[in-house]
Amino acid sequence: MTGKEVGSTSKGILQTPARGSPEGLLSRGKGLARRDPTYGQEQQRVVYNAALPRMDLTTFQGDNPRGWLRRCKKFFKLNSTPLQQWVEIGSLYLEGKVEIWFEGYMCWVEVSLEWEEFSSVICSRFGSREDIVEEFNKLTQEGGIEEYVERFDELKSLMHSLNSLLPELYYISSFISGLKEDIKPMLKILKPGTLMVAFDQAKW
Repeated sequence: MTGKEVGSTSKGILQTPARGSPEGLLSRGKGLARRDPTYGQEQQRVVYNAALPRMDLTTFQGDNPRGWLRRCKKFFKLNSTPLQQWVEIGSLYLEGKVEIWFEGYMCWVEVSLEWEEFSSVICSRFGSREDIVEEFNKLTQEGGIEEYVERFDELKSLMHSLNSLLPELYYISSFISGLKEDIKPMLKILKPGTLMVAFDQAKW
């Protein structure tokens, strides 16, 4: 065999690419994809999981109770926490004077608290009356109607704990006043008789 014959390649004979060459890497990758139908899915799962939002629940030591309670709700919804566990988990994040007060308060409560009751007593004890009234009076619909109804109902419970003599018509009027301009005229015409009816009509 001559040198020319040794260096030549016959037609129809495929040469194996060098191990470290790009062609070799590409061909091995294609072979893997053909043999393994799940090839590449693991990388996709890792990227997806890394994109999930992460949120840690902070402790509460008595400052800004409304802000802490809002963060709690976001944390519970993000983690799909059952509603009946919200108070139990939230109370684990009370510290210092708040923890001592809550333990003493629960000694006088014969039944377990619902989340709205828990929020109300926390705000009543550590939030100032002026802050609650100011936030209620300034509340307006900025996003969707569901979010506005939720915040209004929460603040309404706090207002009721401060003054239980406020009539329902006061809350109906306040609710309608805070609605967006494209919804407000409709409810003024409908004149809902109860706050729950006003909530439902605003969602139409």
